[in-house]
Amino acid sequence: MLIQRNIFKKIIRHLDSEKVLLLKGARQVGKTTIIKEILNRLSKKGEKTFYISADEDFENVIFKTPEHFIARLESEVSISSGKVYVFIDEFQYIRNAGMFIKVLHDKYCRSLQFIVTGSSSLEVTKNSEFLTGRKIEFPVDRISFSEFVRFKAPGIEKAFRTALDDLEKWKILYEVHRVSLEILLAQYARYGAYPEILVTDEDELRKTLVRELFSTYIQKDVIAFLKVENVSAFNSLIKVLCSEAAGLLNKQSLSNTLGISINTLNKYLDILQGTYLCHFLPPLFTNTRKEISKMKKIFILDPGLRNFILNRYPLTYDDISGQDAENLAFLMLSHYIQEEYLFYFRTISKAEIDFIIDHGESKTPIEIKFRNRAPNLPVAIRNFSKRYKTRRPIIVTRNIFQASENILHIPLPIFDFFIYRNL
Repeated sequence: MLIQRNIFKKIIRHLDSEKVLLLKGARQVGKTTIIKEILNRLSKKGEKTFYISADEDFENVIFKTPEHFIARLESEVSISSGKVYVFIDEFQYIRNAGMFIKVLHDKYCRSLQFIVTGSSSLEVTKNSEFLTGRKIEFPVDRISFSEFVRFKAPGIEKAFRTALDDLEKWKILYEVHRVSLEILLAQYARYGAYPEILVTDEDELRKTLVRELFSTYIQKDVIAFLKVENVSAFNSLIKVLCSEAAGLLNKQSLSNTLGISINTLNKYLDILQGTYLCHFLPPLFTNTRKEISKMKKIFILDPGLRNFILNRYPLTYDDISGQDAENLAFLMLSHYIQEEYLFYFRTISKAEIDFIIDHGESKTPIEIKFRNRAPNLPVAIRNFSKRYKTRRPIIVTRNIFQASENILHIPLPIFDFFIYRNL
Protein backbone atom coordinates (compact mmCIF):
# COMPACT_ATOMS: atom_id res chain seq x y z
CA MET A 1 0.00 0.00 0.00
CA LEU A 2 1.37 3.41 -1.01
CA ILE A 3 1.52 6.48 1.20
CA GLN A 4 -0.62 9.14 -0.44
CA ARG A 5 1.55 12.17 -1.20
CA ASN A 6 0.26 15.74 -1.09
CA ILE A 7 2.42 16.74 -4.06
CA PHE A 8 1.00 14.09 -6.42
CA LYS A 9 -2.04 16.14 -7.50
CA LYS A 10 0.12 19.23 -8.06
CA ILE A 11 2.30 17.31 -10.52
CA ILE A 12 -0.72 15.82 -12.32
CA ARG A 13 -2.16 19.31 -12.89
CA HIS A 14 0.95 20.29 -14.92
CA LEU A 15 1.33 17.14 -17.02
CA ASP A 16 0.41 18.90 -20.26
CA SER A 17 2.15 22.19 -19.60
CA GLU A 18 4.79 21.80 -22.36
CA LYS A 19 7.36 22.36 -19.61
CA VAL A 20 9.96 19.93 -18.27
CA LEU A 21 8.61 18.68 -14.93
CA LEU A 22 11.53 18.32 -12.50
CA LEU A 23 11.04 16.36 -9.29
CA LYS A 24 13.95 16.89 -6.92
CA GLY A 25 14.65 15.50 -3.47
CA ALA A 26 16.79 13.10 -1.48
CA ARG A 27 17.37 9.51 -2.50
CA GLN A 28 14.53 7.10 -1.69
CA VAL A 29 11.99 9.75 -0.67
CA GLY A 30 9.54 8.39 -3.24
CA LYS A 31 10.32 10.25 -6.48
CA THR A 32 10.50 7.03 -8.50
CA THR A 33 7.28 5.75 -6.91
CA ILE A 34 5.53 9.00 -7.82
CA ILE A 35 6.61 8.99 -11.47
CA LYS A 36 5.80 5.29 -11.86
CA GLU A 37 2.35 5.92 -10.40
CA ILE A 38 1.88 8.73 -12.94
CA LEU A 39 3.20 6.45 -15.70
CA ASN A 40 0.75 3.69 -14.76
CA ARG A 41 -2.13 6.16 -14.68
CA LEU A 42 -1.23 7.43 -18.15
CA SER A 43 -0.81 3.91 -19.54
CA LYS A 44 -4.26 2.92 -18.29
CA LYS A 45 -5.67 5.89 -20.20
CA GLY A 46 -3.96 4.65 -23.37
CA GLU A 47 -1.27 7.35 -23.40
CA LYS A 48 2.19 6.60 -24.81
CA THR A 49 4.97 6.46 -22.20
CA PHE A 50 8.69 5.76 -21.98
CA TYR A 51 10.76 5.26 -18.80
CA ILE A 52 14.50 4.95 -18.19
CA SER A 53 16.74 5.30 -15.13
CA ALA A 54 19.89 7.32 -15.83
CA ASP A 55 21.24 6.18 -12.44
CA GLU A 56 21.23 2.54 -13.54
CA ASP A 57 21.94 3.14 -17.24
CA PHE A 58 24.22 6.19 -17.19
CA GLU A 59 26.69 4.49 -19.57
CA ASN A 60 23.91 3.51 -21.94
CA VAL A 61 24.59 4.76 -25.48
CA ILE A 62 21.06 6.22 -25.46
CA PHE A 63 22.51 9.19 -23.53
CA LYS A 64 25.46 9.75 -25.91
CA THR A 65 23.64 12.48 -27.84
CA PRO A 66 20.03 13.71 -28.14
CA GLU A 67 19.93 12.00 -31.54
CA HIS A 68 20.81 8.66 -29.95
CA PHE A 69 18.02 9.17 -27.42
CA ILE A 70 15.43 9.91 -30.11
CA ALA A 71 16.56 6.90 -32.18
CA ARG A 72 16.00 4.61 -29.19
CA LEU A 73 12.71 6.28 -28.31
CA GLU A 74 11.31 5.95 -31.84
CA SER A 75 12.15 2.25 -31.85
CA GLU A 76 9.68 1.78 -29.00
CA VAL A 77 6.97 4.44 -29.48
CA SER A 78 5.89 6.70 -32.31
CA ILE A 79 6.55 10.37 -31.64
CA SER A 80 4.85 11.57 -34.82
CA SER A 81 1.30 10.74 -33.75
CA GLY A 82 0.29 12.04 -30.33
CA LYS A 83 2.23 13.06 -27.25
CA VAL A 84 4.73 10.74 -25.55
CA TYR A 85 5.36 11.11 -21.82
CA VAL A 86 9.08 10.54 -21.24
CA PHE A 87 10.26 9.72 -17.70
CA ILE A 88 13.98 9.94 -16.85
CA ASP A 89 14.93 8.96 -13.30
CA GLU A 90 18.03 10.58 -11.71
CA PHE A 91 18.69 12.68 -14.80
CA GLN A 92 21.78 14.31 -13.23
CA TYR A 93 23.76 11.17 -14.13
CA ILE A 94 23.51 12.08 -17.83
CA ARG A 95 26.62 13.87 -19.08
CA ASN A 96 25.75 17.56 -19.55
CA ALA A 97 22.23 16.67 -18.41
CA GLY A 98 20.78 20.17 -18.52
CA MET A 99 21.89 20.87 -22.08
CA PHE A 100 20.85 17.35 -23.13
CA ILE A 101 17.26 17.86 -21.92
CA LYS A 102 17.16 21.44 -23.23
CA VAL A 103 18.01 20.37 -26.78
CA LEU A 104 15.37 17.63 -26.71
CA HIS A 105 12.73 19.88 -25.16
CA ASP A 106 13.30 22.76 -27.56
CA LYS A 107 12.98 20.50 -30.60
CA TYR A 108 10.20 18.19 -29.42
CA CYS A 109 8.20 20.12 -26.77
CA ARG A 110 4.96 19.62 -28.72
CA SER A 111 5.36 15.86 -28.97
CA LEU A 112 7.42 14.91 -25.88
CA GLN A 113 6.51 15.72 -22.28
CA PHE A 114 9.58 15.23 -20.08
CA ILE A 115 9.20 14.27 -16.42
CA VAL A 116 12.63 13.95 -14.77
CA THR A 117 13.92 13.39 -11.26
CA GLY A 118 17.14 14.37 -9.49
CA SER A 119 18.63 13.59 -6.08
CA SER A 120 21.51 16.04 -5.64
CA SER A 121 20.43 19.66 -5.59
CA LEU A 122 24.05 20.64 -6.32
CA GLU A 123 23.97 18.82 -9.65
CA VAL A 124 20.28 19.47 -10.28
CA THR A 125 20.76 23.21 -9.81
CA LYS A 126 23.81 23.25 -12.06
CA ASN A 127 21.99 21.37 -14.81
CA SER A 128 18.63 23.05 -14.41
CA GLU A 129 20.17 26.44 -15.26
CA PHE A 130 19.95 25.35 -18.90
CA LEU A 131 16.22 24.81 -18.40
CA THR A 132 15.39 28.30 -17.16
CA GLY A 133 11.93 29.19 -18.47
CA ARG A 134 11.45 25.62 -19.66
CA LYS A 135 10.82 23.76 -16.38
CA ILE A 136 8.52 23.53 -13.37
CA GLU A 137 10.22 22.26 -10.22
CA PHE A 138 8.53 20.08 -7.60
CA PRO A 139 10.44 19.52 -4.35
CA VAL A 140 9.70 15.99 -3.11
CA ASP A 141 10.36 15.83 0.62
CA ARG A 142 10.46 12.88 2.94
CA ILE A 143 7.04 11.86 4.22
CA SER A 144 5.42 14.56 6.35
CA PHE A 145 3.93 13.59 9.70
CA SER A 146 0.40 14.35 8.47
CA GLU A 147 0.97 12.10 5.42
CA PHE A 148 2.16 9.36 7.79
CA VAL A 149 -0.93 9.77 9.98
CA ARG A 150 -3.11 9.63 6.86
CA PHE A 151 -1.46 6.30 6.02
CA LYS A 152 -1.64 4.77 9.51
CA ALA A 153 -4.84 6.38 10.85
CA PRO A 154 -6.71 8.06 7.97
CA GLY A 155 -9.72 8.89 10.15
CA ILE A 156 -7.60 11.05 12.46
CA GLU A 157 -5.95 12.94 9.60
CA LYS A 158 -9.30 13.54 7.92
CA ALA A 159 -10.86 14.81 11.17
CA PHE A 160 -8.20 17.51 11.58
CA ARG A 161 -8.22 18.36 7.87
CA THR A 162 -11.98 18.91 7.84
CA ALA A 163 -12.03 20.84 11.14
CA LEU A 164 -10.85 23.90 9.17
CA ASP A 165 -9.88 26.73 11.56
CA ASP A 166 -12.19 25.76 14.42
CA LEU A 167 -9.61 25.58 17.23
CA GLU A 168 -12.17 24.51 19.79
CA LYS A 169 -12.89 21.46 17.66
CA TRP A 170 -9.15 20.95 17.23
CA LYS A 171 -8.74 20.86 21.00
CA ILE A 172 -11.46 18.22 21.36
CA LEU A 173 -9.95 16.14 18.55
CA TYR A 174 -6.52 16.38 20.16
CA GLU A 175 -7.85 15.19 23.52
CA VAL A 176 -9.71 12.29 21.86
CA HIS A 177 -6.74 11.16 19.72
CA ARG A 178 -3.82 12.27 21.89
CA VAL A 179 -2.54 8.78 22.79
CA SER A 180 -2.63 7.53 19.20
CA LEU A 181 -0.93 10.68 17.90
CA GLU A 182 1.85 10.44 20.49
CA ILE A 183 2.47 6.79 19.58
CA LEU A 184 2.64 7.67 15.88
CA LEU A 185 4.93 10.65 16.44
CA ALA A 186 7.26 8.52 18.57
CA GLN A 187 7.52 6.02 15.71
CA TYR A 188 8.08 8.82 13.19
CA ALA A 189 10.75 10.38 15.43
CA ARG A 190 12.46 7.03 15.96
CA TYR A 191 12.90 5.72 12.43
CA GLY A 192 12.47 8.78 10.27
CA ALA A 193 10.40 9.72 7.27
CA TYR A 194 11.55 7.57 4.34
CA PRO A 195 8.53 5.79 2.78
CA GLU A 196 9.97 2.26 2.75
CA ILE A 197 10.96 2.51 6.40
CA LEU A 198 7.65 3.98 7.55
CA VAL A 199 5.59 1.20 5.94
CA THR A 200 7.77 -1.51 7.52
CA ASP A 201 6.49 -2.96 10.80
CA GLU A 202 9.54 -4.87 12.11
CA ASP A 203 11.96 -2.80 14.23
CA GLU A 204 15.14 -4.66 13.28
CA LEU A 205 14.30 -4.46 9.59
CA ARG A 206 13.73 -0.71 9.96
CA LYS A 207 17.18 -0.31 11.50
CA THR A 208 18.70 -2.37 8.69
CA LEU A 209 16.99 -0.23 6.08
CA VAL A 210 18.25 2.98 7.70
CA ARG A 211 21.79 1.56 7.80
CA GLU A 212 21.65 0.57 4.12
CA LEU A 213 20.21 3.95 3.17
CA PHE A 214 23.06 5.78 4.86
CA SER A 215 25.64 3.42 3.32
CA THR A 216 24.17 4.01 -0.15
CA TYR A 217 24.26 7.77 0.43
CA ILE A 218 27.96 7.68 1.40
CA GLN A 219 29.00 5.29 -1.37
CA LYS A 220 26.94 6.68 -4.27
CA ASP A 221 26.52 10.39 -3.59
CA VAL A 222 29.51 11.29 -1.47
CA ILE A 223 32.35 9.07 -2.67
CA ALA A 224 31.43 8.13 -6.23
CA PHE A 225 29.41 11.10 -7.47
CA LEU A 226 30.66 14.10 -5.49
CA LYS A 227 34.24 12.82 -5.14
CA VAL A 228 34.73 13.41 -1.41
CA GLU A 229 38.19 12.10 -0.59
CA ASN A 230 38.40 12.53 3.19
CA VAL A 231 35.41 10.31 3.98
CA SER A 232 36.50 9.89 7.61
CA ALA A 233 36.33 13.64 8.25
CA PHE A 234 33.06 13.84 6.34
CA ASN A 235 31.52 11.11 8.52
CA SER A 236 32.84 12.80 11.66
CA LEU A 237 31.27 16.06 10.53
CA ILE A 238 27.89 14.36 10.10
CA LYS A 239 28.10 12.89 13.60
CA VAL A 240 28.98 16.26 15.18
CA LEU A 241 26.14 18.00 13.33
CA CYS A 242 23.67 15.31 14.42
CA SER A 243 24.68 15.74 18.05
CA GLU A 244 24.33 19.53 17.76
CA ALA A 245 20.99 19.59 15.90
CA ALA A 246 18.97 22.77 16.57
CA GLY A 247 22.20 24.44 17.72
CA LEU A 248 24.33 27.11 16.11
CA LEU A 249 26.76 26.28 13.32
CA ASN A 250 30.19 27.45 14.48
CA LYS A 251 32.43 26.87 11.47
CA GLN A 252 35.70 27.81 13.14
CA SER A 253 35.09 25.41 16.01
CA LEU A 254 34.11 22.62 13.61
CA SER A 255 37.17 23.22 11.46
CA ASN A 256 39.44 22.96 14.50
CA THR A 257 37.66 19.86 15.86
CA LEU A 258 37.83 17.98 12.57
CA GLY A 259 41.29 19.17 11.56
CA ILE A 260 40.15 20.38 8.14
CA SER A 261 40.37 23.78 6.48
CA ILE A 262 37.46 26.21 6.39
CA ASN A 263 37.33 25.79 2.60
CA THR A 264 37.02 22.01 2.93
CA LEU A 265 34.43 22.41 5.68
CA ASN A 266 32.37 24.75 3.52
CA LYS A 267 32.52 22.27 0.66
CA TYR A 268 31.32 19.45 2.93
CA LEU A 269 28.52 21.59 4.39
CA ASP A 270 27.37 22.46 0.86
CA ILE A 271 27.31 18.75 0.01
CA LEU A 272 25.29 17.91 3.14
CA GLN A 273 22.72 20.57 2.34
CA GLY A 274 22.82 19.82 -1.39
CA THR A 275 22.11 16.12 -0.84
CA TYR A 276 19.26 16.86 1.57
CA LEU A 277 20.85 15.48 4.72
CA CYS A 278 21.10 18.79 6.60
CA HIS A 279 19.66 22.28 6.43
CA PHE A 280 21.33 25.38 7.83
CA LEU A 281 18.70 27.91 8.85
CA PRO A 282 19.72 31.57 8.53
CA PRO A 283 18.90 34.27 11.08
CA LEU A 284 16.44 37.05 10.33
CA PHE A 285 18.09 40.42 9.89
CA THR A 286 16.92 43.52 8.08
CA ASN A 287 20.58 44.14 7.22
CA THR A 288 21.49 41.52 4.59
CA ARG A 289 25.24 41.88 5.20
CA LYS A 290 24.70 41.01 8.88
CA GLU A 291 22.44 38.13 7.95
CA ILE A 292 25.12 36.55 5.79
CA SER A 293 27.81 36.96 8.44
CA LYS A 294 25.86 35.52 11.39
CA MET A 295 25.83 31.84 12.33
CA LYS A 296 23.11 29.57 11.02
CA LYS A 297 21.25 26.85 12.93
CA ILE A 298 21.77 23.15 12.25
CA PHE A 299 18.85 20.87 11.39
CA ILE A 300 18.97 17.23 10.33
CA LEU A 301 16.39 16.42 7.68
CA ASP A 302 15.62 12.88 8.79
CA PRO A 303 15.33 11.83 12.45
CA GLY A 304 15.88 8.15 11.61
CA LEU A 305 19.26 8.85 10.01
CA ARG A 306 20.18 11.07 12.95
CA ASN A 307 19.28 8.33 15.43
CA PHE A 308 21.27 5.78 13.45
CA ILE A 309 24.34 8.02 13.33
CA LEU A 310 24.10 8.75 17.08
CA ASN A 311 23.13 5.12 17.87
CA ARG A 312 20.09 6.10 19.92
CA TYR A 313 16.42 5.39 19.30
CA PRO A 314 13.84 7.13 21.54
CA LEU A 315 11.14 4.53 22.22
CA THR A 316 8.19 6.58 23.44
CA TYR A 317 6.85 10.09 23.11
CA ASP A 318 8.19 10.85 26.60
CA ASP A 319 11.69 9.98 25.33
CA ILE A 320 11.61 12.84 22.81
CA SER A 321 13.91 15.59 24.10
CA GLY A 322 13.56 19.33 23.63
CA GLN A 323 16.34 19.16 21.02
CA ASP A 324 14.49 16.37 19.18
CA ALA A 325 11.26 18.37 19.35
CA GLU A 326 12.82 21.48 17.81
CA ASN A 327 14.33 19.42 14.99
CA LEU A 328 10.95 17.75 14.38
CA ALA A 329 9.18 21.12 14.42
CA PHE A 330 11.62 22.37 11.76
CA LEU A 331 10.87 19.33 9.58
CA MET A 332 7.14 20.03 9.89
CA LEU A 333 7.65 23.68 8.96
CA SER A 334 9.94 22.88 6.04
CA HIS A 335 7.26 20.77 4.35
CA TYR A 336 5.00 23.79 3.91
CA ILE A 337 7.11 26.95 4.25
CA GLN A 338 9.54 27.76 1.45
CA GLU A 339 13.08 28.09 2.77
CA GLU A 340 13.42 31.73 1.74
CA TYR A 341 10.62 32.63 4.18
CA LEU A 342 11.82 30.66 7.21
CA PHE A 343 14.38 31.99 9.71
CA TYR A 344 15.33 32.07 13.35
CA PHE A 345 15.97 35.23 15.37
CA ARG A 346 18.79 36.01 17.80
CA THR A 347 19.85 39.30 19.36
CA ILE A 348 23.34 40.43 20.32
CA SER A 349 22.36 39.71 23.93
CA LYS A 350 21.55 36.09 22.81
CA ALA A 351 17.78 36.32 23.26
CA GLU A 352 16.47 33.85 20.69
CA ILE A 353 13.25 32.88 18.93
CA ASP A 354 13.37 29.38 17.45
CA PHE A 355 11.57 30.15 14.18
CA ILE A 356 10.27 33.16 12.29
CA ILE A 357 7.98 32.83 9.29
CA ASP A 358 8.36 35.93 7.15
CA HIS A 359 5.06 36.73 5.43
CA GLY A 360 6.38 40.03 4.07
CA GLU A 361 4.52 42.77 5.91
CA SER A 362 4.04 40.56 8.97
CA LYS A 363 5.90 37.75 10.70
CA THR A 364 4.93 34.73 12.81
CA PRO A 365 7.23 33.96 15.75
CA ILE A 366 7.33 30.31 16.86
CA GLU A 367 8.97 29.01 20.02
CA ILE A 368 9.42 25.37 21.07
CA LYS A 369 8.75 24.89 24.80
CA PHE A 370 8.57 21.12 25.15
CA ARG A 371 7.20 20.92 28.65
CA ASN A 372 4.05 19.84 30.50
CA ARG A 373 2.78 23.31 31.31
CA ALA A 374 1.79 26.38 29.34
CA PRO A 375 4.67 28.86 29.37
CA ASN A 376 4.07 32.59 29.30
CA LEU A 377 4.86 34.58 26.19
CA PRO A 378 8.70 34.69 26.07
CA VAL A 379 10.33 38.08 26.55
CA ALA A 380 12.18 37.64 23.24
CA ILE A 381 8.84 37.41 21.38
CA ARG A 382 7.42 40.42 23.24
CA ASN A 383 10.45 42.51 22.28
CA PHE A 384 10.38 41.18 18.70
CA SER A 385 6.73 42.24 18.39
CA LYS A 386 7.71 45.81 19.26
CA ARG A 387 10.10 45.92 16.30
CA TYR A 388 8.04 44.01 13.74
CA LYS A 389 4.39 43.60 12.84
CA THR A 390 3.59 40.08 14.02
CA ARG A 391 0.79 37.59 13.76
CA ARG A 392 -0.32 35.58 16.77
CA PRO A 393 2.78 33.92 18.31
CA ILE A 394 2.83 30.12 18.47
CA ILE A 395 4.29 28.11 21.35
CA VAL A 396 4.78 24.43 20.50
CA THR A 397 4.33 22.34 23.66
CA ARG A 398 4.53 18.72 24.74
CA ASN A 399 0.81 18.35 25.46
CA ILE A 400 -0.79 21.73 26.23
CA PHE A 401 -3.43 23.16 23.87
CA GLN A 402 -4.60 26.69 24.68
CA ALA A 403 -5.80 29.35 22.28
CA SER A 404 -6.31 33.04 22.90
CA GLU A 405 -6.11 36.18 20.75
CA ASN A 406 -2.57 36.89 21.97
CA ILE A 407 -0.93 33.45 21.89
CA LEU A 408 -1.50 29.88 20.70
CA HIS A 409 -0.11 26.91 22.63
CA ILE A 410 -0.25 23.84 20.40
CA PRO A 411 1.07 20.30 21.06
CA LEU A 412 3.80 18.99 18.76
CA PRO A 413 1.73 15.97 17.51
CA ILE A 414 -0.76 18.29 15.78
CA PHE A 415 1.64 21.08 14.80
CA ASP A 416 2.03 19.60 11.29
CA PHE A 417 -1.75 19.65 10.74
CA PHE A 418 -1.90 23.26 11.94
CA ILE A 419 0.87 24.49 9.62
CA TYR A 420 -0.70 22.76 6.63
CA ARG A 421 -4.09 24.32 7.36
CA ASN A 422 -3.20 27.75 8.71
CA LEU A 423 0.27 28.88 7.63
